[in-house]
Amino acid sequence: MNEFKIAVISKDGDAKYYPIDDNDTYHAYYLELYAKEHYQLPDNVDTRSANSIALFLRNQGNVIFLNITTYKENILKQHGRNGIIIIPDIITDQQEKAILELNDKIQNFDSIQIWHNFISETDCSMTVRHTNEEVRKLFPGFLEYYKENQNARKSK
Repeated sequence: MNEFKIAVISKDGDAKYYPIDDNDTYHAYYLELYAKEHYQLPDNVDTRSANSIALFLRNQGNVIFLNITTYKENILKQHGRNGIIIIPDIITDQQEKAILELNDKIQNFDSIQIWHNFISETDCSMTVRHTNEEVRKLFPGFLEYYKENQNARKSK
């Protein structure tokens, strides 16, 4: 399986995957590439900060996946593969399909955090799964729950 460092899923369900490279390129680099390709970045987005760019992209309605695995052999063996998924307030039907495809690509991950239901840039709900078995089952159940509660978020 080809592992990737970042995935961005647009509102229309188009998924862009950025590879892990030999230079260990920072997440912020790829996020900035995507953001500049699709948006005009405002001055308050710190392009040196993966979180700042990822939250900007999330505010535009994108789903962001960050592979935060450390691939040094002794650390990989100890901590496994880990990722963060940042979810916008509204998930489109097209994004839902792309998220399920992403789910197939991260079956070998050992821990996933989902950041969702943002109150502010620094306050959100977090769903965490810590075993490979939980990761495999995560998205179908989460998407069902999230879509059910989406109407409440739309009306706010």
